Amino acid sequence: MRKLTIGLVAAATTMAPLMTSAAASASPAVTRPVVFSAEQAGAAIRAPRVHYRFVQTTFALPNSSKLPYSTGGGLSIQFRSSDDVFVLGISAVPGSAWNAAAVDLQPGNCTSGGCIQYTNANSPVMNAGDSVTLSAFYNSSTGFLFYTAQDNTSGATFSARFSDPGAAFTSVRVGAEFAVFPAATPGSAFVPPAADFRLALLTKTAVTQLNGTHVSLVKSKQVVETSDGTSTGTVQVNAPTVFNNGQNTGIWVRH
Repeated sequence: MRKLTIGLVAAATTMAPLMTSAAASASPAVTRPVVFSAEQAGAAIRAPRVHYRFVQTTFALPNSSKLPYSTGGGLSIQFRSSDDVFVLGISAVPGSAWNAAAVDLQPGNCTSGGCIQYTNANSPVMNAGDSVTLSAFYNSSTGFLFYTAQDNTSGATFSARFSDPGAAFTSVRVGAEFAVFPAATPGSAFVPPAADFRLALLTKTAVTQLNGTHVSLVKSKQVVETSDGTSTGTVQVNAPTVFNNGQNTGIWVRH
């Protein structure tokens, strides 16, 4: 079984302060600020002069055949800084089991395996329909980053820690990804569905700043995946709304 290392785009992402016509056409109700990406969709939290220590979200693994790229995709949580990107995610290629939970620490412009600073892909099998919780906690006192992918249905756990002293994570993301490395693009063409559908629902999402302040997705930007990663591209995957006191958001594939 091919294991797809989870990555997210950083350098190729364009930020927009307000919704543009491209994203609005797919979801008129969106009012959150937007980050455009060529390979990622979800929610991003960032604030001036703020660092983050904890992120968690829970979802039911969808049928992998619903992934809109033949090269696969995944669901993940991320810590991001000016120096590197930490990603904990679980991925699959269409028609396969979700047995490729992986964790990486890599520069934001990473496009090859040689730039990955830390990785662990020793994941147990996780199946479509299983409830999975991803969580990561950075202890700034010890410099250790702890992470867990918990299959709440089967009881299987993918968990470890690694040392990253001096890390200062300035943003957090939760959502879906469709490329192998952070600054890469999907390795296959987008397959538009016959109609819009929700790929996954992220629930019980929690984010904590380094000082202990809890932050909800209400304060997040929407990460919109478009055909070229810009506001002028065709919206392909997005997460237009947050609800349940900012704990929930749906990842939608657009036709």
